[in-house]
Amino acid sequence: MATMTVLTLAAPAGTASASDSRHRPDGVDTWRTARGTIVNYTDITWGLGASATYPNGTEWLEAPPSRIEPGEEVTFATGYDSGWMGSGLSVVYYNNLNSKNQVYFRANCVANGSNVHDEQNDSDSYKAVFSYDNGTSTNSYSVRWHIEKR
Repeated sequence: MATMTVLTLAAPAGTASASDSRHRPDGVDTWRTARGTIVNYTDITWGLGASATYPNGTEWLEAPPSRIEPGEEVTFATGYDSGWMGSGLSVVYYNNLNSKNQVYFRANCVANGSNVHDEQNDSDSYKAVFSYDNGTSTNSYSVRWHIEKR
């Protein structure tokens, strides 16, 4: 009788795959991701003024860039493993030439409720505009905004 040897390659327990920066890690049922995309439709460069992830202490999966050049599209994301709480992010960009021109973006992926987004403006010349989200009840919430002249 012939003997057959089977070799199996497997990652150690708890090891995540390369795509985990965008998706929930293996074995995690309560992973929530909040992702934002901003397109700069203005002719000025915007600088990162502030950024935060929620809950406190959560790391960025993709950190927001320090600048958004004219015509550029940028993305950022955070994620959190929790069955009772979601994950969220907020960023504030400002015009490098005039710190009074600020735009604010926020996205929260809520575990027990509807996902939410928010955008605010502190400028008479420019505005943050919501353009798309992928739904209010998904575990991976994506929001797209753009910055435009008023």
